[in-house]
Amino acid sequence: MPSVNKQSLREEFTALKDRFGQLCTDGKVGAESRALIEALLMLLQVLMAVFMEKL
Repeated sequence: MPSVNKQSLREEFTALKDRFGQLCTDGKVGAESRALIEALLMLLQVLMAVFMEKL
């Protein structure tokens, strides 16, 4: 089982946000989907911050 640490979690999250941003730039994400995913990304960012405090 791979280990999870602060650095790997940040890197993976950044890569996912960048990929989502590129999809938005390319016009492959609708407005409603974009709003929902941006809200979910914000929630994940908050959860990560709390989780990383405990590592």
